[in-house]
Amino acid sequence: MLNDNYTGQGTYVLQNGDTYIGKWKKGAPHGKGVYKWALGDRYEGEFRSWKQHGKGTYIYANGDKYTGDWEDGNKDGDITYVFIKG
Repeated sequence: MLNDNYTGQGTYVLQNGDTYIGKWKKGAPHGKGVYKWALGDRYEGEFRSWKQHGKGTYIYANGDKYTGDWEDGNKDGDITYVFIKG
């Protein structure tokens, strides 16, 4: 079980196989980190309370990438999207 007051650097593996590696504040991802979904997608960037927030890159399992700004878990502002042809 996650300590609700944990602050610092750490790794958390969820029961569904997803993983978060990065900075924590008061028991939640806050600051820079990497969230990896068990199905292959990942997000590398800034977090606030379990949500993408700030600058970051979402990399889909097929290799496509979205790089840009995030606001409370939603894509926001200027972006770059790279499609991988295969």
